[in-house]
Amino acid sequence: MSDLKTIFVTSAVRSGAALFINMLNVNDDIKVSSGLINFFRFYFKKYDPVNKYNNYEKLFNQFNFRLKNRFGINLDTNNFHNKLKKILIIQIFIN
Repeated sequence: MSDLKTIFVTSAVRSGAALFINMLNVNDDIKVSSGLINFFRFYFKKYDPVNKYNNYEKLFNQFNFRLKNRFGINLDTNNFHNKLKKILIIQIFIN
């Protein structure tokens, strides 16, 4: 795929989301992730304002901890922090 597009889908419990995800996963050109992280339960509005570096860093570190301990997924934290700092510096100059 040359143009990567992302769509965030959320739904209520027992609404057919698992069926929807399985239907999308049939297509090899579509990559779908299910609710492994439970964004709204663990992160939504708990690190406000997210545009402050310290809050963003806390959110990411907690997210990384959950990924590593629950699913064995290791993220490159140094790469993320370096990119985040560049983004936040750019936003400061724009605003």
